[in-house]
Amino acid sequence: MNIYEAGIIIGGIPIIVSNYINPNEDDIDQIQKGALLSCILDFADLFISPIEYFESDRFIFIFYKGDIKTIDMEDSDLYVYLILSKYYKFLKDLKKKYLPVLKILLNEFINRYNGFNFSFAYLFVDFRNDIDKLITYSMQTPRRRKKLLKNYLKLKNKKYTVV
Repeated sequence: MNIYEAGIIIGGIPIIVSNYINPNEDDIDQIQKGALLSCILDFADLFISPIEYFESDRFIFIFYKGDIKTIDMEDSDLYVYLILSKYYKFLKDLKKKYLPVLKILLNEFINRYNGFNFSFAYLFVDFRNDIDKLITYSMQTPRRRKKLLKNYLKLKNKKYTVV
């Protein structure tokens, strides 16, 4: 199992993208991919709610949705996502391994950047480090993962439940 990409999409625009397989991907490709993912998620959200993941023959797209206020104090859809290679035990790992990490990322991003102007993606580059740390944690064994996530949250002084 490989993690190909992790990121945050707000209003159809990729704000943060950590590409672990092709780090030199063009910005235009990332914008097009973010817009496509956002359209698919909005469409699916009308029929299936809440949506957690999509599967293809080779990839799994995991999502966690929230709302964030923009600088104008309007609610905007916020998606935190992971793209993984497909593997056998995915459904077993979804609730224990990936969704808790995405929930922490979503809540951390909302707490830190609620009310910001999301037109300037460079303002959020520092958050990519948090994404990379939490993705690394999610790849650990269950006991080690739980310990690392608790330590991460202690450093951030946050109160989230770690499953």
